[in-house]
Amino acid sequence: MSYNGGLRLPSETELIENVGLIADRIVAACVSDGDEYDRDTRILLERALIVAAEAQQRLAEQSQRIATLETLSFKDELTGLYNRRAFNEHFARTLAIADRHGTTGVLAFIDLDDFKGINDDFGHLAGDAVLRHMGELLTRNVRATDFIARLGGDEFAAILVHTNANGGRQRAAALKRLVNGTPVRHGKHRIAIRASFGVAPFGPGDDAEVVLARADEKMYANKRARAATTPSPLRQTA
Repeated sequence: MSYNGGLRLPSETELIENVGLIADRIVAACVSDGDEYDRDTRILLERALIVAAEAQQRLAEQSQRIATLETLSFKDELTGLYNRRAFNEHFARTLAIADRHGTTGVLAFIDLDDFKGINDDFGHLAGDAVLRHMGELLTRNVRATDFIARLGGDEFAAILVHTNANGGRQRAAALKRLVNGTPVRHGKHRIAIRASFGVAPFGPGDDAEVVLARADEKMYANKRARAATTPSPLRQTA
């Protein structure tokens, strides 16, 4: 509720939800000492009610548009996953909960290896298909309380909660085996994918930037080790 020079003005929510109540108050204001308001007053009132109804509709539509835009601002358009902004906010809340309740979990950074090669060999539509495949694969194979995000490009993150460091690493390792063992079919192509994982545990007292840096460092160490010992995956045409 807002105020203007002592006048109490209805909020947007009141206009949307209580147009009928506002109309009743207008009617009451037009009736004095039990006398019926005259024809001109009735016409003005009817017009006011029409305006109020139109305002209600426009405010409802505007509220829906705002809600949709707010949702889109936290989602990645290509994969439907949460984006980096949503990830940062969610991870901050997760660490705050860890401080209050002593909970623990792990953060996994995931980066596709040689993603540029996929785009070069099969085209950007195939690259998009691989990114969507990653999002679906990760989402289907974590708990409902976990959180998956696409951070940008070919980088993803998984916040795995309600687990200790050892259990979280095992869960991340299972995701890694699944990702690296599930090729993507796109048209006539069978595209083998490979991803590097970096896992960092978190708990009470941890700082978001420190945990992020640890996971990022381990992911790049994993990527360097794989590049030195493992040939590029074979990509086939069906």
